[in-house]
Parts: sequence; C-alpha cells; structure tokens
Amino acid sequence: MTDATSTTPLNPGGQLEESQVRHKEHVDDLTMLQSRMTTYFQTGDHAQALSLARQIAARHPQRADSWRTLGAVQQSLNQWEDALTSYQKAVSLAPDDANVHCLYGDMLLRTEKYNEAYRAFARSVQIDPRHIRAGRVVVSMLVSSHRPKEAWAILQQLIPLSPGVLDLRLDAVRIALRLGELQIARLHASEAILLAPDQAAVHHVLGLLRMRTGDLPAAISSFRDMLRLLQADAEFPRRDAVSTSYPFDYQAYEVLMWTTVAQLAQAGVHAFPTAGTLLGLMRDGHLLPFDKDVDVGLPFEEMGRAVAFLLANGWVELDPNAGLINPRAVRHPASGLLMDLCGYHTDKGAEISTGGLWMEGVPMAWNRVVEFPVLSLHVTERPEGRVWALDQPETWLEALYGDWRTPDPDFDTIIAAHNLRGFALLTQCYTLLRLAEQLRDGKLRKARASARVWLRHFPDDAQILQIASQVDTALA
Repeated sequence: MTDATSTTPLNPGGQLEESQVRHKEHVDDLTMLQSRMTTYFQTGDHAQALSLARQIAARHPQRADSWRTLGAVQQSLNQWEDALTSYQKAVSLAPDDANVHCLYGDMLLRTEKYNEAYRAFARSVQIDPRHIRAGRVVVSMLVSSHRPKEAWAILQQLIPLSPGVLDLRLDAVRIALRLGELQIARLHASEAILLAPDQAAVHHVLGLLRMRTGDLPAAISSFRDMLRLLQADAEFPRRDAVSTSYPFDYQAYEVLMWTTVAQLAQAGVHAFPTAGTLLGLMRDGHLLPFDKDVDVGLPFEEMGRAVAFLLANGWVELDPNAGLINPRAVRHPASGLLMDLCGYHTDKGAEISTGGLWMEGVPMAWNRVVEFPVLSLHVTERPEGRVWALDQPETWLEALYGDWRTPDPDFDTIIAAHNLRGFALLTQCYTLLRLAEQLRDGKLRKARASARVWLRHFPDDAQILQIASQVDTALA
C-alpha cells in the first residue's frame, strides 16, 4: 500500500524508476552542498562558502533557490552587483515567488535603482498581499516620494489581513499625520499602545501625534520614554541604513529654484534663497548635494500670495504641512523638488526680523523663533530673469550658522541655530526627537551632537548625561 504522505510514487514492482533515482541524487547533492556551504559561512570561511554557492548555481542552474542562495552569500559579503545579478536570475526562474522579488528589491535599493526597486516590491505585494516586509517598503517609498494617499491605500489592504502587526499600526499613525487625519492617527496609536506599550517605536509615534496636535509638554514626555527604552539596550549599534528616498538632483533643482524665484518676483513676491540653500550657493557655488529641499525666504505677509501663485502654476502644498504656519512646504510634481517657503516678519521700527518654525494654536513663546538682521533686499539679474537677493547674505549666514565657511556635517540648524531665541518647547521637542531617531538609526556622531545641544541648556539632565556617556563609549 502506498504511503499517502510520500511525494515520490512507487512503480508496481516497488522499485524507484531510474528518473526518480536521478532526481533523488540531484536533491541529495543540492542538500549536501547547501549544508556544507552553511557550515563554512557560519565558521567564518566566507571564501569557501562563496565557492560552494557558485558550485550550487553551476550544478543546478534551473533552480531558483540555487541563485537565491548565491545571492544571499554575495549580499552578506557586500558584493552588491553580483548579488543583484543572482537575484535577478532567481526572479526569472520563480516569477511568482514573493520572497524572491523582495530580495531582488533589497539589492536594487542597495544599488540605488529606486524605480526598479519599487516595481520589485510592488510585484511582491501583488503576489502575496500578506507580505509585510515588501508592503512596508512600498509604503515607505511612496511616502518618500510624497505620495501619502497611495501609501495609505496599501496600508488599508495590509492592516485587515494582519491587524496584530505592530509595524503596520505605526506606519498608519505616521501616514495619517501626513494626511492631517488626526482622529485616525489617534485610533492606530491606541492600537499600537495596546499591542506593545514598552516598545520605543510606539512612544515615537505617540510623541509625533502629541507634537502635531500642539501638546508639546506631553510630546517631550513621550520622546523621553522612547529614549529610556532605547537606553535599555545598553549599547547603541552603528548601522548602515539603506535609504528608500530618491536622490537630490541638485544641479537640475538649482535651475528650477532660480526659475521659480524669478517667477515669484514677477508676481510681486520678494522671494530669495535662504538658510541651507543660501549656504550652498555662497560657500560651494551650488546647492548642497546632500540636501532634501530648497529654502526660499520671503516676507511673511506675502506667504499667502506666494502659495496661491505656486499652486496655480502646478506646485502642490504638502498637506497639512506638519501643523506649521511657517514655513509652508510645496512640491513640484514633475521634478519632485521640495521647497520650504520661509517667512520673515519685521515689526515697524524693529532692529531685527524674525523667522523660524511657528505652530498655529500654541502660545508664541512655545514656537521656535530665530532672529536675523532687518530684512533688506535688492534686485539682481540672472539668466532666469530678475530676482530678489539679500543685501548682506554673509551677515545672515553668520547669524544662523556662526562660522558658515567651515563645513560641519553634524550641525543641525533646527536645534542648534546660533540665532535661536531661547530654547523654546518646540525646539526642545525637535531636539529630543532628533536624538531618539539618531540613536535608533545608529547615527551616533549626530546623536552626540544633539545630546550636547540639549546639555548646553540643561547641563544637569541625568537622562541625557547618561545617554551622552553611552554614545561616547560606543564611539571610542
């Protein structure tokens, strides 16, 4: 009688057919090689592991798992392009395997082939709607390209299939905040707290929610809770994070920035390069290559006119602009360029102009305010047309950065600007948020800089002193 669980049927004489014998030997050979390769890799003999992985692929070239195995070894050895080729072969042999598409997508991300990576992850989700890893990367890439509504649509498919997956709830809070759906954000934050009250990531999104709704003291408490839970790990590892963001095309964006500033001037708006954009132009002769947007200043009283003009000319406002009335953020859909419109206010007879990050519905003293010399502009000619420019750009840069001619990769303008008016609650929120995210992401040099900013204002803060000591130890 035949064993119903057997995957190898017997011939009437009870003997294996010749083809079945060859198949069994084929499988045994593959299993043996994979076992030996794993042993070599685990014992640190990576050269032998790679050699065996190549043998497996050579002997079994029509098996997707052979190429997947080779790709995994190459990936572990940081041979990104070779791993990409191996995973590509695995995809061609197993086009309906969601996991293979996901691994292929990882390598495409690693090699900065963002559009292809998006398609690979999207295909993985199409094959298996429950594939959380691929789904979350698709969501992250959509958010990075400022398509939160599409990201939300993906999440709405994933969450009902896996309602108890914490990461999906956390993503839902972040995207709901981007969409200005505060009630939905509260709902998913409540679910996240029930799922994992002692997870640092839960207190991260809770802090973001409280910050967005103007409860800044409670947000500070949440970020401190996040830091406390991160500290429990005792060590802060340095990590090599893979970006899911698209690159900043600073040369093309500079042309578009000047063109837009010239158009705004024609529309009666006194727009001019400021902050990081001005820094790059003055110090390096071009936009900062590692930036993520351009900064354009203007009198705050002209903000409404500027936004209306840009919206009428194809730009879109990033709704709900993080709850801020200053700056206002817009995006150029055709190019992907982000622009922060930074408003400056000058009281009549005043000796300073003020800018910064201003929230609606909170006391003005809570806002992050920066002070500059009185705004003074002149018209200058450029190939793109007439534009407005600061009379004394060097003075503005010195007010904001101090020694602006010397690059400092760890300087964070939001929390460490030299012209901050005090250390207001909103600035405190950003400082603790920055510190917590940097520790989480293993960006320890930047975390050390953020901790030092905090300790300049609160030198006896025991929690931050301990974190600073842990970071110094990790960097030693």
